[in-house]
Amino acid sequence: GQVETESAVAENLLTYADLLQLEWIFADKIDEWIWRNDGETDDSIEKSRATLERIREMIRLDEEGDKN
Repeated sequence: GQVETESAVAENLLTYADLLQLEWIFADKIDEWIWRNDGETDDSIEKSRATLERIREMIRLDEEGDKN
């Protein structure tokens, strides 16, 4: 299915180090938008939080895979 294909592509293209870097960048940018609090970034904050959660899940799965 599409989800399997997407995760296979992500697994092949993004390294663990890439994911850690993306996590840091997303978290930093979200904090910046929250600090700015101009109301114009609310949609971006929500979308980015969802993406950040997926990145963190990929990191967790990668770490679990390394334990096995």
